[in-house]
Amino acid sequence: MRNYNKYTLLAILVFCLMFVFLDNELTNQFSRKAGVQIEGLQQNINILALEITMFLYAILVRYRIGNNLIWKLLLLSLSIVAISFLLAIGNGPGFTIVLYLRILLPVPTLFFINAAIERLGKKMIIKVFSLIVIFLVLHYFSEYRSVSTILGEETFITNASYILLLFLPMVLCINNKFFRYSIVIMIVLAVLFSNKRGGLIAMVLSLLMFLNFNNVNIQKRKRIPVFLFSLMIFLIGAYCAYVWFGQVNDSMLLDRFMTMEETGGSHRTFVYQETFNMILSSDFSSILFGHGWNSVLKNSPLNLSAHNDFLEVMYDFGIVVFIIYVSSLYYMFKQLFKMLKLKSVYSGQFACAIFIIIVLSNVSHIIIYSQLFFIEIIVLSCLVQFDKISRNENRCFNISCSL
Repeated sequence: MRNYNKYTLLAILVFCLMFVFLDNELTNQFSRKAGVQIEGLQQNINILALEITMFLYAILVRYRIGNNLIWKLLLLSLSIVAISFLLAIGNGPGFTIVLYLRILLPVPTLFFINAAIERLGKKMIIKVFSLIVIFLVLHYFSEYRSVSTILGEETFITNASYILLLFLPMVLCINNKFFRYSIVIMIVLAVLFSNKRGGLIAMVLSLLMFLNFNNVNIQKRKRIPVFLFSLMIFLIGAYCAYVWFGQVNDSMLLDRFMTMEETGGSHRTFVYQETFNMILSSDFSSILFGHGWNSVLKNSPLNLSAHNDFLEVMYDFGIVVFIIYVSSLYYMFKQLFKMLKLKSVYSGQFACAIFIIIVLSNVSHIIIYSQLFFIEIIVLSCLVQFDKISRNENRCFNISCSL
């Protein structure tokens, strides 16, 4: 078998460099300043270079997908690309080059990240993405002025913390406890002071799922009450601290939770009802194949997206893609149950990832925000491959012990 490690390291290096340059594009859609978008030749070159690197590497090493969940994610990505492109062509001009490139981004990512993990191993990949997450955390606290928010000097709401939140399961794979807990705390603070209710709920539930399904706790059930009690104390302490900050600085997040019943969750009930009515009023071909990428925002009288991936996928891409989308979620849970049955060391991290995806998909979007879908694919692929590598290592160890 040929050794592709040198190609893999080179590809990973280029990927990291492009990812760093791409960071502005990954976060500009969530800018504090409404309407700020980075467009132009540089952005097109960054995304195109990243995609070409990933495609060429996958072709070079002749990677073949061998996991049902990864196949479903690939099918979902390709179907979204096909529907978006075909309907955009049918409706005439309107898509920019960078939008085409963004929608295409998850496809080469699936091939690249799975192939790279198989050849480099989980330890190297965890180190690489640990550095990327640290960079993103530092960039977030710099760009979004979280310290100013904590001190009450300014308040704003941003979805940019979702990027960090989606990487949380990867952070939980870091072996070094100091780095792991340090980055987790920074992600917790970023989510807490982003003033996003959905992000806070997703973070709390995902950490609970991690602690409940973590392999260490499965093998030592007596430790679960201790972990849950510790988490409860931490959450109570964080809440008390936030209430104190709120009393001093008029907390926006507390106000948003307090007024949730009055506003219907930022009027989401009205948005959901309007989107559902739009789906029912669609013609037969649109029900089958949708209206095109991000069409809820374009066609809704509320001038808002659906704020729910299930409704958004149904309206934008039709019932065919909707079925593929739901089946991909089914395969996520199937993969989780398989990992739990085999007592995988990554059961907790995978449960954490699923609950982040489920919560954010219900109150916001992952699918139509290609940068979030891009990160979701990276994280799920890494966890699936880490589990595969870990089981292979255990199998080899057991065989060697039996000889």
